[in-house]
Formats: sequence, C-alpha cells, structure tokens
Amino acid sequence: MNWFSGNNENKPLLNKAKTNLKNNRTWILRAIFLSILLLGVLYLLFVLFKGEAESNNVIKTTKNPLHISSKATTNDNYLIQCAPRVKCDPNVKYRSINGSCNNLYVPTRGAAKTSFLRLLDANYNDGHYDFRRQTNGSKLPNPRIINIKLFLSREIYRLSENNVLLLPFGQLIAHDISGLPNDVPRTPNDVIIDCCTDDNARKTFAQCQLIVEDPPDDPVYSKHNITCMGVTRSMTSMNYSCPLSPTTFININTQFIDASEVYGSNESISRYLRVMEGGRLKFTTNNNGEMFCPIQKKKQYEPIQLQTSNIQYETGDPDNGNQNLGITAIQTLFLRYHNYLAFQLSALNPYWSDEILYQESRRIVIATIQRIVYNDFLPIIIGQDFQEIYGINEENIYDPTVDPSMAQELSSAAIRVLHTIIPVQFNFMSNEYNIDYSINITDWMANPDLLPIGNNFDKLFKGFLETPGRITQPSYNFFISNYMFSFPKQPAYTGLDLLSIDIARGRDVGLQPYNQVRHLCGRSLANDFDDLVDLIHIKDINTLKELYHSVNDIDLMVGLLLEKLSDGAIVGPTAQCLIADGFYRFKVGDRFFYDVQGQPGSFTPDQLKEIKKITLGHVICATSNVDHVQKDIFKTIDHKSFPTSKMKCGNEFYIDLTYWKEPSHHSDL
Repeated sequence: MNWFSGNNENKPLLNKAKTNLKNNRTWILRAIFLSILLLGVLYLLFVLFKGEAESNNVIKTTKNPLHISSKATTNDNYLIQCAPRVKCDPNVKYRSINGSCNNLYVPTRGAAKTSFLRLLDANYNDGHYDFRRQTNGSKLPNPRIINIKLFLSREIYRLSENNVLLLPFGQLIAHDISGLPNDVPRTPNDVIIDCCTDDNARKTFAQCQLIVEDPPDDPVYSKHNITCMGVTRSMTSMNYSCPLSPTTFININTQFIDASEVYGSNESISRYLRVMEGGRLKFTTNNNGEMFCPIQKKKQYEPIQLQTSNIQYETGDPDNGNQNLGITAIQTLFLRYHNYLAFQLSALNPYWSDEILYQESRRIVIATIQRIVYNDFLPIIIGQDFQEIYGINEENIYDPTVDPSMAQELSSAAIRVLHTIIPVQFNFMSNEYNIDYSINITDWMANPDLLPIGNNFDKLFKGFLETPGRITQPSYNFFISNYMFSFPKQPAYTGLDLLSIDIARGRDVGLQPYNQVRHLCGRSLANDFDDLVDLIHIKDINTLKELYHSVNDIDLMVGLLLEKLSDGAIVGPTAQCLIADGFYRFKVGDRFFYDVQGQPGSFTPDQLKEIKKITLGHVICATSNVDHVQKDIFKTIDHKSFPTSKMKCGNEFYIDLTYWKEPSHHSDL
C-alpha cells in the first residue's frame, strides 16, 4: 500500500470529483493513523532513552571508584598494524602456550610478543623516541645523582614481619607477566659493543643513549675510577619488524599469570622443555638424586654474564631463569611440582596420554600459582582491605572487554618498587634451624652453581622461610645499589646500580612523570612541589626541588619510591593503584583463570574446591625435604622459638587429586 501516491489524473472529471470525497476521508484516516504511529515511536524512544539513562546511572553508581581506565590513544596501533591473524577454536579446553585465543574477540590480546598496554600516552621529547626533557627544556637529572642524593645513604636496618620467601615468589610472578629484553648493540661479527668505553658507539648506536654517567664525586665508583654504567635501551616493536610511532615496546612473555616462566611463552621452548612421555618436564638430578631444571648445552655467553658459572639451567624464562639463586630455586620448585602432579595423575589415570597428563598438570600448576598470588601474596603487597574494596576478591566473572595486557607503568615502575625488599644475603639453614652459611646475592648473580650441591636446595628454602625480609623503605640495599652484575672475576665495584637503572628504564620506555600518574590514580595534580606533601615527606620534597626544575618533571619511579606507605600495604598509594589495576585485569580478563566457570577449561566444582586448599606450603612439602612450614607462608616464624606455630608436612599439606580420576573409557586427547 502506497499511502502517498494518490495520482488519479487519468480518470474522468466526474469520477475524479466523486473520488475526491473518498480521498478526503482516506487522508483523515491516514493522518489519524500517522499521529498514533508517531506517538508510539515517541513513546518507544522515551522508554529506550530512559532505560539507557537508568543503565548509565547504574554503571556510574556501581563502577568501583578506585578503578582506573587507560587514557592512552595509541594502544590499538599494534593490533591494527602488526598483530597477526589468529583463528581460534572456542571449544579448546587448555590455554595456548603463547597466550593467544584467550580472548576470542581479540585473539592476540595478552599474548606473547604483543605490545604492552599504556595507561597514559608515551612521553618523548620528539614525540617518538628521544628521552623526555624537563619543562624548561633541560635534560633530566642523572639517575645516579638522584640515587645518591635521595636514597643511597638512608637505609633502614629493621626487619620485616614478612620472610625472604616473598622475594623469589614475587620475582617469579613479575617474570611470568613481563619480559622486555635489552637491545644490546653488536658489531657485524656479533661482538657486543661496550657503550661506556667506545665513545664512537655512543654517537652511532641509539641503544647507547641510556648509559648512566657516574659523577666525579661518586661515593663508590669514583674511588675506583669507574665513570659509567653501560646500560642499553630496550628492544622496541622495530626489532620485530613492526615500526610504530611513538615508540612501542613488545612483551616477549605471555601477559597472563600462566606459569610461562616454567613452560615457556612459545611452542619451540615449551616442546624443548618436555620429555614427551608421561606428561613430564625435562630435568636433571644431582648426586642425591634430587630433581633440578635441565642443564643448558654449552654456548657462547655474553661477557657480563654466566662466565663464572659451571652450569646454567634451561627454564621457560631464558632471560631470567638463572638471574639469582632465589629465582632459580623457585623455578626448580615448580618444575618438581609439575612432575609430581604428572606422576600422581598418571597413577590415577594410567590410560591418559602424554599430552593430557602434561596439560592437566600444567593446568593445576597455573591454578596453584594464581591462588597463591591472590590469596597470600597480593594482600601483603597492596593491603588486604584495599584488595577487598577494589573488588579483586569478588566472584570472578570473565569479562572479554577487559584488556589483560601488562601496563607499561606497572612493568617499568610500580612492580619494580618491590626491589626495595631484596635483602643483602640469602641464608642456608640446617635441619636444626641453624644458619650454615650466608651468601651475598650480588656475588652469585647469573651463577646457580651452589643450588644442586648436597642438600643446599632444602637449606635455601628453610632460609627463605625462617629469615625475616628487608623492611619496605624508599632505598634499595647498598649492594644492589652498587654491585649488581659485576664483571666476571672482577671486584664487586665493577657492578651496576639497580635503582639508577630502574629510573633510567622509565625514561627509556617513555613513562609520564609522577605527577601525571598519581593524578590518573585519583590524586589532584600538584601545582608545585609543596602540593606533594599529602604523600611525600617534606624533607624529600626539598631534595626534589634541588634535583628537578618542576614538580611536573619528577620521574615516576622516584615518586613511587618516596610515597608514604598505604595502610596495611608495603607500597604507597600510586604504586598500590597501579598494581591493583594490573592484577584486577589479569584476573577478570583471563578466560582460563582457575575459578572462572562455564568455560571449556573450567574445573569441576569438586576440583575447584581442592585447588582452593593448595598453598605454597603444599608445594614446598610435596617437592622438597623441608618438614615444617607455617600456615601464613610469607610470614616469619622462628622455628626454635615457636616450633608449635609451624605445621608438619604430611596430612596437613596433602594434595588430594581424587577428583581428577576419570573412567577408563575416557577418550584420548
């Protein structure tokens, strides 16, 4: 029916006159009908807009005010220009090794070798790669001078209520979700170029721009005529054939908490680490028959690393697996845990293939680590009450719109604040809970030779459990502030300053200054230095005035370290905000997170109940000869003074895998 085509011009006049009356009645009816229809449409629009407004009001009133959102405008650049096309099977039970297809709508989101997320746009002087300058156009202050004037001589020697075990586990998690390699310059013959000694290299290679000059009156280095720290810039997307501007950085590890430091972040590494039988990972044994990571084949090592050690271990994290005895020990622990689970599951389900045993063991290992992170580790870092009100403890419902990627501000600043808890020494403790001996951590960097000797592995873990940690404070310990990665067979003073490196790294990756980031986290923008007094002590503010031209020039790392600690936390409010944001997204944006229900890889309710019982104490008891552990695994309990405060390994720490037993007619993977 065509309401608007009443053209009867070809009909006779008489007939036309008669029809005009009929048409008039028709037009009246049409007008009434259109009016009713218009009113109906208006009413429908009113209902829709009212519903949308009410919906928006609900969002505004229910969104947690502590949550932050990325203000960066470049986060999609990698996805649009460089991300590979990935086809996903939504029914796959197990997460991929490289993290792809976790998000079925954006399959590369959170995967290995994808870009870091930025919460704020990069800040470079040229908008692309050159270091940020101060607001008056001058260079930012020398990182080493910042350390000397603000941090180096203020070390506090009180002990923490937390034990040393908090450190290696924290490193395990940091390396799980973040990996940013250095872009080391080399000659055409693949010889490493020393940016400190080669003046021409500083002009030729952009990687050498990050070197830190030691001041002539340096309290440590000047006595030995050391004038430079040879730090190089990070690899960028350009290293992966992905030219982006501003400079974008690629996370080589998966950006989920998925034990990639145990299994690897790509298929070639993961397959190399497998026995391909019984679901087990490769291992070597010491003279006592104890299990350790497989030993690397001999290869040409870089000069600053590995030359003083007889062994190097293969791990899922090749860049960091041998960095210090703590991280090597904790990775060994979870290697043993995987193989323990594979053996137990094989006994329950002898018909399971190698692939099923591997994947099910891996799934439990990942779930265990996730449970420890959110129940035991994170509450110490950001505070139990803050974690609760932030919504991290709420029932976990997967949200595919949440980006689980590691924020550059978290990776290159906030998570590094935990370097403040690194102690000077590790203690090796006997069965009688006496300290057999202690070693300086910096003396055994990139050298795990001590670990497999005798029962050192058990002694080291007893030392972790019994030794109080370093109390949280703005400074790093003196040794890692001066002696990190000293040259092989050279004195300790040939080492590096980790705190200076952390400040420089923030500039390398283009982090916004502290004032902008604290504003992102809900604080008012400081108009001058004195406005920082809400979070930073006035004495430190006066020193900041001497170092920086403007309050808008302060490096993010410096501000985070100087903040007063939040209640119940071991970090200040801005670091607390950045860490909470990341770990909220790592959980809610992970389709395979251990307690998510309704997914192909979800645990059954009975399995989930058992997973929630497993603590780091269970893992230690199952994989070592440590015989007593505390319930609060990261808290210091002196075994000699309070022996009854610890629980004996046995029934208290039994891991029940009964709910993983399946009927023998179960089909193979």
